[in-house]
Amino acid sequence: MKKEKRPKKTVKPKSAKAVKPKVKKKVKKVAKKSEKEIKKIKKKVVKKVTKKVAKPEVKLPLIPVFPLTPKRIFTPEEEVEESKYFEPEEIRYPLEKELPSEYGENKIVIMARDPNWAFVYWEVTPETLEAARTKAGQEANLTLRVYDITGIDFNGKNALSSFNIGVYERIGNWYIELGRPDHTFCVDLGLLTPQESFITVARSNMITTPRDKVSEIIDERFMIMEEEFRKVFALSGGYGFGLSSPELREIIKKRFSAEIFSLKK
Repeated sequence: MKKEKRPKKTVKPKSAKAVKPKVKKKVKKVAKKSEKEIKKIKKKVVKKVTKKVAKPEVKLPLIPVFPLTPKRIFTPEEEVEESKYFEPEEIRYPLEKELPSEYGENKIVIMARDPNWAFVYWEVTPETLEAARTKAGQEANLTLRVYDITGIDFNGKNALSSFNIGVYERIGNWYIELGRPDHTFCVDLGLLTPQESFITVARSNMITTPRDKVSEIIDERFMIMEEEFRKVFALSGGYGFGLSSPELREIIKKRFSAEIFSLKK
């Protein structure tokens, strides 16, 4: 016998009002579960982070503090010796300004270099030189005239002697061989005409060349009296005191004795 199929129960659809409270309950349950899970996850993360950050304290060893030692004072000799091992600091000087090529003056200067030589430098403006050429003529040459004016009041014509040196530039310098120690000189810069007439443009200062031997003048101010000699001799260790050597004492004694006795005579 075949079993008879029972008819299926027809389920009536529930209304929306009946479904809403159930849905709310389920949502609340799910929300509570998610909050608990989030809190658990937070606790785990915090524990991991604190483990990594929290490290055991490392105790540093105590460093003994020593008192400062006083700075050593070096003697001058030691300072000189120490300075050999240090490089000197580089000193930067300000840049030098270039000197002008000319100053716009009519000037000549002479300087003694040694008993036999002198140095001369000069400058003449173009206007002054042209004015002099109109008087002397275009054929006149620029010339240095050197005067020996030893022991005289020079007026331009009473020199003991003179000689000429031809030059070619209105600005220049020259070394002059004088060959006369202990003499007084001055120099004129001017134009020399073919007829040997000389027109002065500028006149230099006066110089006296040095001597080339010991002076013959004996000044009494340098005489040493006997009392002064004894004091100097004593200070030099002549009577057994002082730091001078016996040889030095003997040299000083002979020198001063010779001067004193020669003056008495």
